[in-house]
Amino acid sequence: MADDFDPFAPGSNLKEDYDGIVKWVAFEKSAQGDNYTAHVVVQADDGEEVESFLSLGKDWVSYDGGRSVEHPRGNRTKFNAQTTYSEFVSFAMGGFDGDKTNPDAKPAEKVGAAEVLRERNRRLENRGPQYAELWEGLRFHWDVLVRNGRQRKGDEWVDAVVERMLPVRFLGDVGVQGVQQQLPTTEVGTSAPVTPQTPQTPVQNVQHVALASLTPADQQRVIALAQQQDFGGFVDGVMALPKEGGGSMMDVGALIQALSDEQFYQSLRGQG
Repeated sequence: MADDFDPFAPGSNLKEDYDGIVKWVAFEKSAQGDNYTAHVVVQADDGEEVESFLSLGKDWVSYDGGRSVEHPRGNRTKFNAQTTYSEFVSFAMGGFDGDKTNPDAKPAEKVGAAEVLRERNRRLENRGPQYAELWEGLRFHWDVLVRNGRQRKGDEWVDAVVERMLPVRFLGDVGVQGVQQQLPTTEVGTSAPVTPQTPQTPVQNVQHVALASLTPADQQRVIALAQQQDFGGFVDGVMALPKEGGGSMMDVGALIQALSDEQFYQSLRGQG
């Protein structure tokens, strides 16, 4: 069988043609300015962790440590269609089955995660794409597509044809807890070595009473904040988090009381 790989052809340095789970997402301020990006980490089936930084556009801000973003015009504000995050949303919803080399090719309609994303959106106050948890635990086939975009040339931004890694086919919802269960195995059946980004402390090993009444998914979110933020950012982020199934973390008395104790924060970081 002929091998269509051409080692002399130029590449994009992006990982192509693989299956992987969205391990975690954080909304972060861009290193190039004040605008925010969606920092997406995908756990590939081969064990590699693949990162993307997707621009959100102007004026989006996170007040809860990167778990969600808000816009000054209100919660019904949509992401600008010219941003890479909006494009990511479109391809995740519909998938893609067209010509990868055509920068004008549109997303498909029936091979994406639209049904699951709309169901998650209903649990997220109809603000789904504004929440990191909309994506976590979803499994896609990913590939590199040629797209129309913008690139910086000197002090200006110019139109350009670029390559982007995008979700092209939805493969299922494994949930936040399923990310660890789906890690690749070696020939002897043990988990292949993978360096976790967050959380560094497995949920099942956290015994602090402040987390006892939380669902596993909510525990995961609290621990992720501890891993990503300084103490002040962690406290502010937890207080702003919604609970799975409705309500606020502010309703969890034991957790709110524990926030005043920095040792609780350190224990979640694995340093206490």
